[in-house]
Amino acid sequence: MLLAFFALAVQGLESMAAWQGNPFAQVPIEDAAVAWERAGEIAAGDWVGERPFLSAPLHLWMLSLVRMVGGGIPASLGIQALLHALTVLVVGLAASRRFGKRAGTLAALAYLALAGPAFFAGRLLNLPLQLLLVACVDLQAFRCAELPIMRNWTLLGIAIGLLSLAAPPFLLAIPLLAWWALKWGGGGKRGAALTLATGLAVLAPATLHNFAACGEFIPVSAQAGVTFHHGNGPGAVGVYHPIAGVSASRLHQNPDAFRLAAEGGGASGWKSSSQWFLRQGLDWMWENPGQAFALWVKKATWTLTGSVYGDVYLPTLEREDGLPGSGALRISMVLFLPIALMGLVWQALRKGRAAFPQAILLLIPLAVCVVFFYSPRYRLPAAIPAVILLGGALGAGIARMPGRMFLPALALGTFSWVGARVAGFETPSIFRPQYEHSLGAALKIQGRNLEAVDHLQEAIRLGYLTAPAHYDLAQALMRLERWKEAEAALRATLTINPDHKEAALNLKAVASWLDLETDPHGY
Repeated sequence: MLLAFFALAVQGLESMAAWQGNPFAQVPIEDAAVAWERAGEIAAGDWVGERPFLSAPLHLWMLSLVRMVGGGIPASLGIQALLHALTVLVVGLAASRRFGKRAGTLAALAYLALAGPAFFAGRLLNLPLQLLLVACVDLQAFRCAELPIMRNWTLLGIAIGLLSLAAPPFLLAIPLLAWWALKWGGGGKRGAALTLATGLAVLAPATLHNFAACGEFIPVSAQAGVTFHHGNGPGAVGVYHPIAGVSASRLHQNPDAFRLAAEGGGASGWKSSSQWFLRQGLDWMWENPGQAFALWVKKATWTLTGSVYGDVYLPTLEREDGLPGSGALRISMVLFLPIALMGLVWQALRKGRAAFPQAILLLIPLAVCVVFFYSPRYRLPAAIPAVILLGGALGAGIARMPGRMFLPALALGTFSWVGARVAGFETPSIFRPQYEHSLGAALKIQGRNLEAVDHLQEAIRLGYLTAPAHYDLAQALMRLERWKEAEAALRATLTINPDHKEAALNLKAVASWLDLETDPHGY
């Protein structure tokens, strides 16, 4: 409990500092911007809208409640600081129940030491909610194994249902945990049925919403196929890779994907659109098995060693630039992953199928990174079982986990964390162009256009030659009335993406203004 209060105080101070001095915390961008805007629409009474959920709905509903009562971004960050503190508490309880009090304290301290949870608690993203719910599922699964009564199985179903609403890949865990309850967890048919039924019942509001929005059966969200093709297709590199004809910006990505699927594959709905992109990725893998295998190896390498890359947010570069709320003085979960995997093996050898729930919670996030593409946000939920298993290894030795397993795992984690940078696999400077664009875009939204232009021009100079980078630069230049430079940036945008309607309209307006400025009498 004391550690939870400490976590709340520290995270609250970090979030406050970020709100005061970090553009990334002050202005929601990409996924956070889409969620914040949609939450405002729901708060205003637009409960259903015209589209199914294209991301996790539980976080969206939480933001909607904040906006309904008049709260803003600081209130949301305060709630996320509270979620972070509650996660510390539940992690400690889960490790204590499994391995003893000393293990619980060590697991909570290990969680506090991680950079990822602290960093993402200061952004308007669904990760603090995901992490808390993963910890709750872990704790409740152990309670079911200790006391397999019907109430515990019902609570397990509720917990995994809520987790699926916060992180759709965990949908797979609902039938898997029901199977575990039936075969190995001691729940029998009733326990399995309650876990499955309550899990599905918790999902029902999202499923009904999606049917009301588009008339299709979509359990939680309709984005999986597009995400799969981002990581599996021509030019894929193991991390996020744009699809030709689909905007990298989340504000335009889903409409672009829907249009492309309709034109290219005759898709008539959001579900068929997702399936069309899934088939594109699978067809590419079938036609290029060698490349596909090498790509999956690369994604697995990223997953086990990555501590710098971020598909939108780049905490390492934020720390280099001294931006507050960047998870400074904390460590990467890469250090703990080999210990967690070794600990899971040792648990399985000792307790057999009793370790199944923790295996699900650890392996699903890692599998998502390998099957789709590596993102630190996709991997982060694995931090919960990782620190619990680490606490067990340090505090109780996972019932005398042998040094021949623990010490090599610790060495491998250290090598993964440090060696990736030494080998140049994850040099932060590689991601500087993307970071400069993200920072410039955030500053532009704040109206700090002179600063935005500097960062956006730096991104382009460093090779970030994307349509969004040029268009963001053009917008900032137009606000500064630097019309000739804006015209050049708009033309560059249209060279990369000829279908960019906003750029075309703005170019027409800017060109007309320049003509008038050159010849004010129209001669």
